Amino acid sequence: ILREQLSGGTPVRGLGTFAYNPRARRLLNIQSPHPIYDSNTHSHSIDIFIGTQALFWQVAGTHRCANSTASPCSDSTTTCGGGSQAYRTSDVAHFVDNFYQATSDAVSDRIPELVSISVHGFTPCNPTTATSLAVISNGTSGNMNGSIATTLAAALNAEIKGTSYSGLGSGSCNAPTNDPLDIVWPCNNNPFCGQTNVQGRSINNSANPCTAGTSAQLPERFIHMEQQQPLRRATPDANGLSRQIVIDAFNAAFARKITWVDFSHTGGEEGSFCQPFDSLLEGLNDASSNETIIIKAGVSSETLTIVQPVRIESYGGTARVVG
Repeated sequence: ILREQLSGGTPVRGLGTFAYNPRARRLLNIQSPHPIYDSNTHSHSIDIFIGTQALFWQVAGTHRCANSTASPCSDSTTTCGGGSQAYRTSDVAHFVDNFYQATSDAVSDRIPELVSISVHGFTPCNPTTATSLAVISNGTSGNMNGSIATTLAAALNAEIKGTSYSGLGSGSCNAPTNDPLDIVWPCNNNPFCGQTNVQGRSINNSANPCTAGTSAQLPERFIHMEQQQPLRRATPDANGLSRQIVIDAFNAAFARKITWVDFSHTGGEEGSFCQPFDSLLEGLNDASSNETIIIKAGVSSETLTIVQPVRIESYGGTARVVG
């Protein structure tokens, strides 16, 4: 865990907190750029991080409106009051010169298969108008067949159907037009698709994340998730809605996991980084089709047959299996 050094018991610069999970089973980075302002997203993101056994978690260290200095990045907002104005430099989702952006870029560059999830909250402009409980995108509004964003929205809808909630569920900015997941606009024709989120722009290979938009490519590596308050609750509301159904949807949509193997490991085994299996056979028995097995450098004298399609990588050097 990395966090800003305190001065007199309090943080001074709002640099944020960042956590790495050596027992991760999913290549996910759970991001919380708007703690305090988007209520409950801080604790919600922690629960997603733990509940999905994600690899990384990062949270901003300050309120998005904490200062009055304008960000040079594109677009404007009314979130800080006083009418439409530039985003603030304290808003890490709209300013690139900070530790939060550097961290997002570093882990994304280091791990090409990583998917970063930016967790947000919203309140409809008109609560009497039917509005989706969640809006999920890849940081763009472009229609895309096979989108992870649309897959996640469908998984969340499946969980919502298991509650007594009878309103609109989740929509995706990337669902084809007239698809059942094609979103209902939450606010003044603003779909909340995250096109100005600078972490998403960077991960989607924008030439200049601060000022230039971009399009997403398959496989997607960034998800922007806007949620109404019922989905951010720690405990179920009267309809049975809570953050747990979001966690369950993540585990369904990102079913692929990482299985770790270390031929020299002794002790408990669960297939995680810290408690890997000590044989490739055990790794193969744990992994499902199209999942990833990562073998730490070493040699094994196993004889085996691989019958399912899996991705096998080495970590920290060469891994050899000698039959």
